[in-house]
Amino acid sequence: MPTHDAESEVFALARAGDPQAMAPLVEILRHHPKRATRAAAAHLLEKIGDRHAISALEAALNDTSDGGFFEQETPVSELAEEALLAIYGRVGVRDDDVLRLVRMLEQGGEGRQYVRSLLIKLDAPMEQILIAQFPALNVPGRAAVLTVLGQRRSLLALDLLLTSLTDPDPSIRDAGVGALGALGDARAFEAVLSCLIDPTYSVRRSAQFALRQVSDERHVPMLERILASGQYNGFERHDLELALQAARERKAPEAVTYTKLWTPSGRGH
Repeated sequence: MPTHDAESEVFALARAGDPQAMAPLVEILRHHPKRATRAAAAHLLEKIGDRHAISALEAALNDTSDGGFFEQETPVSELAEEALLAIYGRVGVRDDDVLRLVRMLEQGGEGRQYVRSLLIKLDAPMEQILIAQFPALNVPGRAAVLTVLGQRRSLLALDLLLTSLTDPDPSIRDAGVGALGALGDARAFEAVLSCLIDPTYSVRRSAQFALRQVSDERHVPMLERILASGQYNGFERHDLELALQAARERKAPEAVTYTKLWTPSGRGH
């Protein structure tokens, strides 16, 4: 571990863009007892880091303390995510990088949100890897992958997201319907609509929000009938009214073949 004077010299070298500072910065990030010093190291690695810093920065995604009430500083994990985005932008994203990050999604704790955010933001084709790895992951990992796929808005994921709505685990159905909303493809309308009667409250609520993103003018009559039925009240009715408003304002895609991609058969609950 560098001494205090050595740390100051390392930080000065890093600010000047000297790559010799990278190795001691990684050491500081891994082992320094002070959160603020680890945060400074992560921030400087954003500027000079390369592949040799990736392992330490990925570990730092779990360093989520913000210093408590009296500091309220940016968490080391957030700075590590920014550094990783910068480094991957310089050195490129390999398939093994994606696989490693996907496996990190299975871990518990607050760090998973930063891994998920990183996968959403990375400018690299990874959808096929995420889809292929999906069945082997644990439940938190699969739910996180669904969220990533939805936020990345790749139509390659549409079939997997639709299939997730028949999963016996409500957290997977919840993540799936939310991801369909983020994807925003109107072909998911019937599938999302079916989740309004899901036995799990969180799935029903996610479906009410998602309907705003997957509705267009073709769905106005159906939404009007649902509202006229009187079965929804309060904020649930309000969300459906917002979906109807969105449907009225959104034109259907031109020259689209409206293929039914989803059926309710085989629903897993």
